Amino acid sequence: MKKIHHLTVKDGSCLYYETMGKGQPLILLHGNGGSSHFFASQVKTLKKYYHLIVVDCRGRGHSSDCSHHITYDLMVEDLEAIIRHENLGKVNLLGFSDGANLALCYAQKYPHRIHSLILNAANRRFSDLTKEAQERFRTFSFVTKKLGQFIPEMRRRHHYFQLAFAEIPLQEKVLQNLNVPVLIMVGENDIVDIEFSRKLCSLFPNALLLVEPLVGHMFARQKPTQYTNYIINFLENKAFQHRNVK
Repeated sequence: MKKIHHLTVKDGSCLYYETMGKGQPLILLHGNGGSSHFFASQVKTLKKYYHLIVVDCRGRGHSSDCSHHITYDLMVEDLEAIIRHENLGKVNLLGFSDGANLALCYAQKYPHRIHSLILNAANRRFSDLTKEAQERFRTFSFVTKKLGQFIPEMRRRHHYFQLAFAEIPLQEKVLQNLNVPVLIMVGENDIVDIEFSRKLCSLFPNALLLVEPLVGHMFARQKPTQYTNYIINFLENKAFQHRNVK
């Protein structure tokens, strides 16, 4: 049965998240402009096997934000607050895009909490995106900033969209010592440069890189069943039958 939670953190922001299912804890972290609903197709299946924690990151979905400047550092502490509140211990993290960046940041600060990581379309900095994506994001940022002077929703979008321009420091020694299973997934036609995914994979002692053909950034939406199967196979330590797993 799904349970809805509202957790108020130190700065007064109220975090919305849902829990359901039994088994190993698996936390789902959406991308920049999304919400917990992004993983709706995956949740239908995953809740049968795992204890799911599906989060609306601050300022998105049903979660509020009192910071006026959303950062990954703030969201890392939000995630830690949820994990402590739920008394979860070690967790499996699945993050998409900015959610993957958040999972990576969290793993660097709280490596003892990590049971496994699934990072879909993680990107360290703005330049890790394709040139076309960079241009679209600059345009979107400009438009939301201008419209935000008159429209509160555009102001809110501009606020969280600035995460796209943030740079994540890679603590290579921490990652090299993080001896847990890691799956890095990226679409063949993703807006994230595949070379960064390869580099990220090389930093972990126990990581797999999966480059999925004929999909872009929205791998989870374009091939929802395949995406879910990859997650389950990885978490259950089953062999991947996929020619693009390294």
